[in-house]
Amino acid sequence: MMKKLIFSLVVWLIPFLILSQEMNDNFTERLSQEIYEKARNAYSQVPEFLKWQSENGYVKQRSLNANHVLFSWPMRVNSNYDDIPNYYMIQNYVDQTWGNGSSDDWRCSGRTYEGHEGLDINLFPFWWRMKDNDNVFAAAAAPGIVISVEDGINNDDNCANDGMGANHIAILHADSTITRYLHIKTGSALVQVDQYVEEGKLLCHIASSGRSSNPHLHFDVRNKNNDWIEPFFSTNPSLECNIRNTDSWWQNQKKFYEPQINRVMTHNSIPALQGYVNIGYNNSFCKNHENATTQNQFSAGQKVYVGAAIHDALNTDSLKITVTDPLGNVYITINKSVSTDLVGRIPRMYRVESFDLPVNAVTGTHTITLNYKYASWQDNGGPSFISTKTYVHYFTVGCTTNKVLISTVSGRAGHIVSNSISSTQTLNVGANTIYQSGNYIDLKPGFTATAGTTFKAKIRGCDYCD
Repeated sequence: MMKKLIFSLVVWLIPFLILSQEMNDNFTERLSQEIYEKARNAYSQVPEFLKWQSENGYVKQRSLNANHVLFSWPMRVNSNYDDIPNYYMIQNYVDQTWGNGSSDDWRCSGRTYEGHEGLDINLFPFWWRMKDNDNVFAAAAAPGIVISVEDGINNDDNCANDGMGANHIAILHADSTITRYLHIKTGSALVQVDQYVEEGKLLCHIASSGRSSNPHLHFDVRNKNNDWIEPFFSTNPSLECNIRNTDSWWQNQKKFYEPQINRVMTHNSIPALQGYVNIGYNNSFCKNHENATTQNQFSAGQKVYVGAAIHDALNTDSLKITVTDPLGNVYITINKSVSTDLVGRIPRMYRVESFDLPVNAVTGTHTITLNYKYASWQDNGGPSFISTKTYVHYFTVGCTTNKVLISTVSGRAGHIVSNSISSTQTLNVGANTIYQSGNYIDLKPGFTATAGTTFKAKIRGCDYCD
């Protein structure tokens, strides 16, 4: 049977430091001088770039106090992962003391390793699963010309120093700086040499090719003098260790630590992945040591494991998990600190709690609401503030076959069925609604999504987990 998403009317919707990351050498981490000279001479050969330069006079991408481009974040999430709160964590920054036998990052905190020349951004959690599913793209951080593409090295699942090179893309920008995107997936390049690209252009998928321990993006910058740049910069002189440049190269610089939940999932047992799983530590970065054990459809009386992927958390941060049945009744509440056994800030952790479903559990879509209470991070050294963020995950007990929806929605709501959803719902301002059906979703006349609504409809089976 053909699966369909049926719209019976037009709807206007308003948008809604643990181990070294890489094992480097000069071959994999430096562009050759020949490629660099080619880059410096490339502008005059590309009319699109000259037109952009003439119309904008570099102003669009320049810093106010320095003659250089400003970057947007060099990653974008795929539509097959768009219900997930976050998809990455920063593992390593540029080493500021390279050659001195020690290592330090731009904020004097040691979040790097000796000789590291870029920014390592992990996929997280279950990075091998995310790599296989093509959940994340590398994206052009600024407009420019593609000067180098290599995506033919077939070692996407690398987790060791095997001596092979890394797939990569390099882009030349308006001020003669070069950005590189390393460890990309074999055959995934979406651009070619001499192509002009706009900021945000999708470049490729992210993998673990080359001398790499796990799927991540290595993003680095070299300026017109052929020197490595650290695009991050502190506004507090007493916390500034960047010796490579004198200001931030980001349009909107992210914080050194970003405490948050990357996603909430359900499992049939405790999963395996690199890093802390509760207080146990998995040393292996390799693919055969990762097992997501995902499950989204359960039976009454079955044990459910709830996982929360946390990064940059303090051990004193806390989680509150509540589980609600399809009738709106709360039947499970779990309160936990992030850790009573580990000390200080934890780069990444997968926190797992479990509960038994009632033997008379209501058939249908159940809701897990996770409140994460955490101490915010101030890059300038200012005081932390206690904040709370809320995350939601839906799973099913049994799986309702068909659902007819007629109510008004003002908050969060999710509906998972095996066959069809028919809806004349009204989604008010602030509503966040997900329809997931195995075959049909029919939005009938009368269905209304008010401006300011988030609404997503997906043709997926009941046990679909991404």
